[in-house]
Amino acid sequence: MNLDWLETRAYISGNSLAVIDSINHRQWSYIELNQRAVTLAHYLQQHQIKKGDRVVVISCNHICHLDLFFACNKIGAIYVPLNWMFTAVELNNLIQDCQPKAIFYNSQSLDDKYRPQALITIDILTEQYEQIFTQTRIKEPLEILTDQELPAVLLYTSGSTGKPKGAIISHRTIIANASSTIPSWNLTQQDRTITFSPMFHTAGIFCLVIPLLMVGGSIVLQSRFQPKESLELIKEYKPSLIFMVPTMYYLLNESNVLTKKDLSNVRLFISGGAPISKQVKQQFEELNLPLIDSFGLTEAGPNTFYIDPRDPKNKQGSVGKPILFTKLRLVDEYNQPVEVGKIGQIVVCGDTLYSGYWDSEKGLDSVEVQEEFHTGDLAMIDQDGYFYIMGRIKELIISGGENVIPREVCDCLQSHPLVKDCVVVGCPDNKWGEIVSAAVILNEDAVDFEQKLIQHCRAKLAKYKVPKIIIKMNEYPKIGTGKINIREIARLIAKQHQCQ
Repeated sequence: MNLDWLETRAYISGNSLAVIDSINHRQWSYIELNQRAVTLAHYLQQHQIKKGDRVVVISCNHICHLDLFFACNKIGAIYVPLNWMFTAVELNNLIQDCQPKAIFYNSQSLDDKYRPQALITIDILTEQYEQIFTQTRIKEPLEILTDQELPAVLLYTSGSTGKPKGAIISHRTIIANASSTIPSWNLTQQDRTITFSPMFHTAGIFCLVIPLLMVGGSIVLQSRFQPKESLELIKEYKPSLIFMVPTMYYLLNESNVLTKKDLSNVRLFISGGAPISKQVKQQFEELNLPLIDSFGLTEAGPNTFYIDPRDPKNKQGSVGKPILFTKLRLVDEYNQPVEVGKIGQIVVCGDTLYSGYWDSEKGLDSVEVQEEFHTGDLAMIDQDGYFYIMGRIKELIISGGENVIPREVCDCLQSHPLVKDCVVVGCPDNKWGEIVSAAVILNEDAVDFEQKLIQHCRAKLAKYKVPKIIIKMNEYPKIGTGKINIREIARLIAKQHQCQ
């Protein structure tokens, strides 16, 4: 298999619009996008970067991500996008781990005192970067890569539950994810998206960007999500599909300027990374806008399910059914299949799986084909084959020997009019092992809100599921991808209530 699918797409789509930079309004056709990648690939080779070498990118959303993704793909180098919101210490730890030959960075995205070091270090905002595309001499054709198991991307997990790990993404994985997404999500050349999610994240690069470029659609780059600016971009560029994490939808909703007219060109709003808040769901339902939940992860691809927004209302909360070419199963703690209506762990099988975690000591010797991946996510399947995500195994609360699913308690809390949003976690306890606790954002201040919410839960939940601690927060701590930092919330609750 010729892995350089961008060259083929450029041959097919030619001067069709591929990418728009919303900041400076530059545009690139497929021919131009491919030529930039070819030129940059030659530049990398001329600077002794070869198959298997890592090339780091530290930048908010910018054309450099696509330049380097495709350039690395053409020569077998490994594209490594890092979280530009990390501290210098965190970035240096990852750089030390992946040992790159080159680093391309955005000086506006980093602390002024921090400058990464490598054999090649280039600020993508300087003339030095753009001169690569005008001054690099192309001497001979690039080698045609055909080994689909070659590592193409190294994506570090978010690190919300521990030290970030580098998931190795092969060419096979990238092509399989896009090939499954395009027909399952009905993507066409007429579709367009705006990159609101950061491109160092699997959803930011692989949810819509790569599948749309593969099918011949178009991409609008926004450097970083800003609610009012993002809404203006939606009005101006009229995307047909949008992916955002729930926090982004929440902030967009909080701006109080959403109207159906402004968003009428969007045929599908996709949310992933965490459950959507009750408030956001209600707002989109009132505006009759098609908002769906999705499920994915770095190790198995961002697109695993699809649900048609026209599906019956009794399927609300479902992520739908597995997309084409993706095999899933639910298993219990003994790796045995669970019955319909029972909760089990999601196991993903197929070509969308990663190739293991990067080991700085073993290097590329750590790469191996994965046959299946136990995700650590809990789900239930109904009699019609629809999946419902119930949370993470690590988030499962075991109180007095009884299992408590945080989402069930959260749904109960959110059914109370006082609650705008909530997070449910376990708090260590000498007697019970863990007790159920919650952090809530309220619609309005209320005296004795904690007791009111506990009484509300007692009427709807078994006694062991009722929160014993409820704290109020104005906003939740976040990690770099915009996800809520569950670990930090649990720490704050434990500290405030001196959980033992």
